[in-house]
Amino acid sequence: MTCSRHKIKRACLSAIAVIIAAIGYNYHSKPDRSLGNPPLRISTENKRSRPQAPAGCLRGSNSTNWSERSLSVNDATELLNAAITPEVARNLLERSKVEIKGIRDRARFSSSVMASLCKQGYSAEAWELIESNSGAVRELEIGTVFQYGKEPLSSLASKLETLVDPAERMQALRALISSRPTEIANIDFNEITMTSPQDKIAVVSGILSIISASNGPNATATDISNTQALLQKSVDLVRDRKLDVENLIKILNNDVTGDAFNQWSLMDGLKKGVEPKDLDRLRATVVPNMIRTDADKSMNLICSDPTTKYSVPVISSAINSMYEYDPQQANVWVTTHLSSLDPATGQRIVASVAQVSMRNGEYDTAKQWANQLLSPTVKQQVLDQINAAQEAKKSGKN
Repeated sequence: MTCSRHKIKRACLSAIAVIIAAIGYNYHSKPDRSLGNPPLRISTENKRSRPQAPAGCLRGSNSTNWSERSLSVNDATELLNAAITPEVARNLLERSKVEIKGIRDRARFSSSVMASLCKQGYSAEAWELIESNSGAVRELEIGTVFQYGKEPLSSLASKLETLVDPAERMQALRALISSRPTEIANIDFNEITMTSPQDKIAVVSGILSIISASNGPNATATDISNTQALLQKSVDLVRDRKLDVENLIKILNNDVTGDAFNQWSLMDGLKKGVEPKDLDRLRATVVPNMIRTDADKSMNLICSDPTTKYSVPVISSAINSMYEYDPQQANVWVTTHLSSLDPATGQRIVASVAQVSMRNGEYDTAKQWANQLLSPTVKQQVLDQINAAQEAKKSGKN
């Protein structure tokens, strides 16, 4: 009897043990639906080398379980459009230090993490997660926050003032301007300090990225409007000595599909802001696009404006452009209008035509034009240049 009772007791205990084991298995193999989080699965080969995430933050709201996959730079594209929480982002950034080899790849991956956060309105959280060590990763993360951050411009401008490293400021400034052209066109740049040549380069780079969009085949009316507004802002910054004349020349050279005559008009705003020689250089930069658009209108404008009709750089740019784009039309214009022009303007045009003919290897034609120069000194200088060029070509130096 006693033996039977012991057998029954042992059988019951065994059954209970099986049930407990089954319950334990089900508990550990199924998600906790009350929390909405999946079980934490980390492969044994990685569990020692990668940081652990806090429970409940390994899955983004787009249902990608980042804890179940090894990270690579190829994840950057998916992350750009992923919905992740700051906790997931923190974990991914820590893991990337171990799992992604190569600093550039890690910078790209980290940038995508930051972009995802900013797109969801976590700009402040993204700023707090920026890499503390200087270098490519930190620079690109900073640029991404300024590119995608949804904070007010004034808030980002305040963040900019906390950056002292020139490379970091360049990333921030370029991203800020290229992502907010309308706001930048209307902002008082006293709110944005430009403390170094690198800052100026960054501002110009940001403006050029906007201009590039307006030059493309898919440019919208907004792109073109933004470009015009930023051109005006660029002129204002040169006048206020926040940008240099060279910076503006670079911007003007890249606006190849804009309204060249509008560019010419914008230069009027610099008559009292820059030296006359610099104003000549700026206008000479604009002239080729004007000639390409309407040569007759351009030449009439140049030859009637008191500030340009005696300008050698402007007239030379115009003549060079006319002969480059349409030599026949250029000859017709010069021979038709030369006698009716102001004598001093006409002499400058004659000298320019002689120079063009010389560069084209038309030395006899060049000498004919040079001999029409009234100043003996200028005539001899031009003839000497032509003879030197001709001799150089004969000796094979050209």
